[in-house]
Amino acid sequence: MAVNRVMVVFSVASMLMWVLPIGVLQAFNWNLIPGLEDMSPKSRTLWSGGIAVVCVNVIIAAYIFLALQEPAPAAEPQPDPVFLRRAKESVAAVTAKPSTSEPGKSGQAEAEKGVKAE
Repeated sequence: MAVNRVMVVFSVASMLMWVLPIGVLQAFNWNLIPGLEDMSPKSRTLWSGGIAVVCVNVIIAAYIFLALQEPAPAAEPQPDPVFLRRAKESVAAVTAKPSTSEPGKSGQAEAEKGVKAE
């Protein structure tokens, strides 16, 4: 359920980050905002670009705010029980084998193997 909410918020924020700035630019280009007729084309371009950038930043801030409102995950992550069991078995198997890496013992282990093979 939490993943659903995250995906909805992400999708809405992504769409708004495209729609709002383009809408602002089009509103300035088509004189849909009253009082724009008196502005020079250069001023209109500067104002429309600035307002479009502010719109995107407001959407990003809202998205970050909503992301921070998400509930925290479990206090402590729990390991997979199958993995934990296999890891314990693996460690037990390694510690149960006699070590042949100690100095002087490797020759004895090889000699014992040779005696058992005969």
